[in-house]
Amino acid sequence: MLADANEAESEETLLARALAEADSPKIERRVFENCLALGEGFARFYGATLSLADLPGVLPELDSPCLDGVFAVPGADPALTLLREGCSSPHNGRVCSYWREAIQGLVLGVTGGVITARHESRGGGNERCVDVFHVDPLSPRRFGPIPDDARDALAAVHRLARAFDSSIDLDFLGINESVLHYRVRRRDLAGDFSVSALVERSVRRLLPHLSVREVTDRAVLAAV
Repeated sequence: MLADANEAESEETLLARALAEADSPKIERRVFENCLALGEGFARFYGATLSLADLPGVLPELDSPCLDGVFAVPGADPALTLLREGCSSPHNGRVCSYWREAIQGLVLGVTGGVITARHESRGGGNERCVDVFHVDPLSPRRFGPIPDDARDALAAVHRLARAFDSSIDLDFLGINESVLHYRVRRRDLAGDFSVSALVERSVRRLLPHLSVREVTDRAVLAAV
């Protein structure tokens, strides 16, 4: 709650102010969970879930600043893209993240399986906003494309990492909201050299407009 809120402020301004004072990860998790429950409740009440094909007709009616755009079918696999120039809400990362989590939760709940990935956003430093809706949790569409002009730099990072540990390979998976996601694959399970710090420092030096996030699966060791 904002103690100094007044009626003259728009809902978007109040949201931006509230999020600036909040624990962002906690708020994002809660809004995702609440919207997931809302979508699941809708599906239970009507005894049916929406399909991927239903979304272009339904989502724009929700009056969300992130859902007013152009839908398109990007390829042969089941997926939709939603492109827009960007909303009139204050363009900061917290507001964009709030709406992203709300939409992801609602869509997943009301469809029972459609996943939303945000490739670009004004709050993430991009010139436009792009969401992708897909059904395969491992779909390559869960990450946005890597621009051609970044591939030479990433190839150099890969060579540097391999020079330190020849048993590893790097998979640069894609970019979501100016964050490069990558995975480390290790052929020698006994290797103990972590390349994460090296990779991330090198990417930031060569591609300073990007942040970096590792999404490598970690083995869980059972207690003996």
